[in-house]
Amino acid sequence: MDVMPAMRSIWNGAITFGLISIPVRLFTAVEEKSLKFHQLHASDNGRIRYKRVCSLDEEEVPYDEIVKGYEYEKDRYVVFSDEELEKDVEIRPQELTMAKALIDNLTDHFHPDQFTDSYRQRLEAAAEAKIAGQEVAVAPTAEPTQILDLMEALKASVEATKAKRDASEAEAAEPARASG
Repeated sequence: MDVMPAMRSIWNGAITFGLISIPVRLFTAVEEKSLKFHQLHASDNGRIRYKRVCSLDEEEVPYDEIVKGYEYEKDRYVVFSDEELEKDVEIRPQELTMAKALIDNLTDHFHPDQFTDSYRQRLEAAAEAKIAGQEVAVAPTAEPTQILDLMEALKASVEATKAKRDASEAEAAEPARASG
């Protein structure tokens, strides 16, 4: 029987809107399908490798012997464990309410066929062309879209959610008034 390992977040952080901070964890949800590149030495195509080497004893260090240290003075560190660095955040009820409203407003049905990885497709086509010995041309990029003010967009989004919720509450109350 195959046992799947527990999902671990690949990034922990927070989204901050002014005084509002929403803790976020990022999990891998898709299978890796990108092309993998290696760095090569230009003169002989020898593969470039990276080693974690201690600056004091010139020895290679395995990952399980590496810790995080904060340099508070030149060459003087305080060491932290992973547990000590974990984002214990107290969330105010107002922040939670706004986060839920934002999530409700942005939630929609997922249709994976609407999304394609055009970068990967172009990269694979360019790699195939190079393999076949063809010349590769670079297509011009599209003009960037207009950037919106994030706070104004957030306010409009929350207002739209409130209006939708108020309308649905009014509809739910209408049959109660008619029968009562």
